[in-house]
Amino acid sequence: MYALRYILKGRGNNATRIISLTLGLLAGLLVFSYVNYEFSFDKFYPDADRIYKIYYSSSAKGFEGMSSQTNAPLAPALAKDFPQVSSGTRFLGPSDDYIKYGENVYTFNVLLADTSFFDVFGFNIIKGDPHSVLAAPDNIMISRSALSKMFGDGDPMGKVVKDGQGKAFTVAGIFEDIPSNCHIGKFDIIVPFEKNTGNIYTGWFGGDSFPAYIKIARGSSIKDVEKQLPEIEKKYGIDRELNEFKMKIVFVPVGKVNITASRKSLMSVLLAMGLLTLLVACFNYVLISISSMMKRSKTIAMLRCSGARKSDIFSIFLYETFILLLISMALAFMFIFMQQDQVRYISKFTASELFSLKSIWIPVAVISLAFLAGGLIPARLFSGVSLQAAFRGMREHNNKWKKALLFVQIICTTITFLMLIVSVLQFRSMKYGDIGFDHHNIVMARVVVNPWNSRTLMEEIKKIPNVAGAGWCENSPLQGWSGQPCYDENTHKMLFSSRYELIDDNYVDVLGLKMLAGKNIRFDGDVLHVLVNKKYADMRGWTPQQAAGHIITDSSYPGERVYTIAGVVSNIRVVDGIYLPAVFHNFKEFYMNSEGKSLRGIKKGMEMLCLIRLRRMDSGTISSIRELLKNYKSYDGYHIGVLDDTVTDNLQDISRYRNLFYLVCIIVVLLTLMGLLGYINDEIRGRSREIAIRKVNGAGPADIISLLLRDITMITIPAVVAGLAAGYFLIAKFLENFTNKINTGWWIFLISAAVVLILIYAAEYIATIGTVNSNPADTIRNN
Repeated sequence: MYALRYILKGRGNNATRIISLTLGLLAGLLVFSYVNYEFSFDKFYPDADRIYKIYYSSSAKGFEGMSSQTNAPLAPALAKDFPQVSSGTRFLGPSDDYIKYGENVYTFNVLLADTSFFDVFGFNIIKGDPHSVLAAPDNIMISRSALSKMFGDGDPMGKVVKDGQGKAFTVAGIFEDIPSNCHIGKFDIIVPFEKNTGNIYTGWFGGDSFPAYIKIARGSSIKDVEKQLPEIEKKYGIDRELNEFKMKIVFVPVGKVNITASRKSLMSVLLAMGLLTLLVACFNYVLISISSMMKRSKTIAMLRCSGARKSDIFSIFLYETFILLLISMALAFMFIFMQQDQVRYISKFTASELFSLKSIWIPVAVISLAFLAGGLIPARLFSGVSLQAAFRGMREHNNKWKKALLFVQIICTTITFLMLIVSVLQFRSMKYGDIGFDHHNIVMARVVVNPWNSRTLMEEIKKIPNVAGAGWCENSPLQGWSGQPCYDENTHKMLFSSRYELIDDNYVDVLGLKMLAGKNIRFDGDVLHVLVNKKYADMRGWTPQQAAGHIITDSSYPGERVYTIAGVVSNIRVVDGIYLPAVFHNFKEFYMNSEGKSLRGIKKGMEMLCLIRLRRMDSGTISSIRELLKNYKSYDGYHIGVLDDTVTDNLQDISRYRNLFYLVCIIVVLLTLMGLLGYINDEIRGRSREIAIRKVNGAGPADIISLLLRDITMITIPAVVAGLAAGYFLIAKFLENFTNKINTGWWIFLISAAVVLILIYAAEYIATIGTVNSNPADTIRNN
């Protein structure tokens, strides 16, 4: 009852403690729940322990690492030939597409999947048999959300919809919405794989563009499959290619796909920051609680005189902490569920996804940790107060505790500021740093063209006001290129894995690439002239000037086509910081027969990406481009993309870490300022008589402020130095996850220290200025 009465009575002190705990719990709940949800990916499948994703692991120069893009027949072949594999599937996507029903047009994520897709993953089916639905080329399956969006409460079965290409499909199945913690990604429409891959190659040799999965039969082991891999490699003739690329087939349990080594490392840093914030909040709570000791000491003495034991006093203060924690937890959850849009922006996931019944242990663990860290110290100190000290009122008894806690708080704040500065600079470098070309004010559109009508369309686009230029390529420079081996022209041995891209002669100018040596390819020039980037030249051991004019090949067979390097261009850096060697081929090469003669009369086109540079980003110009494109075939409904958006999309995962980092840092700063002001005010109250006597003896305001600053400096400087040292190791752990790292020079540590010191001394000055200017006679009389 005493604990409850004090909570109701001491509103000012308790309000500060509740705010402190609420902020700490808010950060802890969001960070720990986010990390837990990331680790929950792909655990929901009915047979998650039997599902494996297939990777190609390569040690070939220039292509080291793991790739989840496999050949289309691989997974079905494993299921067919190995009794240990109960089913195998591969798919394409998911990707955005337009779906039209009646007069309404919707945008959905579409997946091309085969008849074994549901056998492997076990997603819930509402209506339809996926084996028969996905065996027919003109059927589709839709999710419950897509059903509601397009048909409301109506029955969609048998209804006809059209995709972005105008192809008609009949709705023949419905499945439950895919959980957001599925690494495949969200998809609402499933289209049969076999009959709808278009011009995409789905054979054994090349076309490795398909994620593939297998499910192991009950009682079998993945090791049994691994032992037999040489048989299937030889049977289907892929052993030579695997050996050439130094590749091997690797199976990864589906539950470990989302949590890569890099992501684990980032999660550990994020957890450390979340724990840091929660501890700062708890230390703040302890500081504020200890500051009330002088006021509450006589009450404690009266309780002891009335027969209360030390254990009773200990329990009272534990109950007090527990009640305040429950109030703070309720406020934290109220904020989370009232600000769901902000929670989703910060973490990508909804509050209901982060805080489901399955994860109830997280708030229990957070409040338990807060209870132990924040409740035990005050309870121990208050219960240990002697009757003599209680009636005298004490100060020195708690001063060492306050200094120690403030010391730890300043260390945590310094670490947080250091991490904030480094993370801001790292994320900014990834988004706005030099990636080898000017990606601003470029829009993109996919159109089916051949080299000759592409020239006509390009000239028409350039006539639109505000268009500065246009060019063609096969893929966005930020979304990856196809792989192509580089062979020695004389020995025909593979040297390394390179990238392959189709372009026209305007590509270099539109992107603003630098021509380092030689000259650009020409539309009316030799179709076997190519461009290479500087990375390619470096890996061949050539300078750009030496590379220009060299003869190269991408085949190990004598007599295959050879190419002349017309020029060398600057590197294009993908968003994660990697520079890849690349060869840029003339778009026209695909319209040349085996004898090298042009097939100019051919009307068949291929889907290419038109890059259009605008003088300024303008919706009217984009509308004009879209209207012009309607005279040509498009597979995506004449969608106009913005290249800058690709940069943002590629950084979505890392942006969520950044958002959580920012939230943690803001909360730590607020908590530290609260704790610092509380500490200073308590010190001033305890030393008010001393300060008044000094002023009577002639000390001026500057002398008093200098005295107080000198005392807090004895705590601050060592704490800041310790924080910088600890932050150094945390920064190293953080930056090891990025290929292209910022330079963490001494100035970053200097700025962090300066900001922390300025905050502390500013808080000290603000808190003391009133006391310094007060009348010393009044102070002495009141004390």
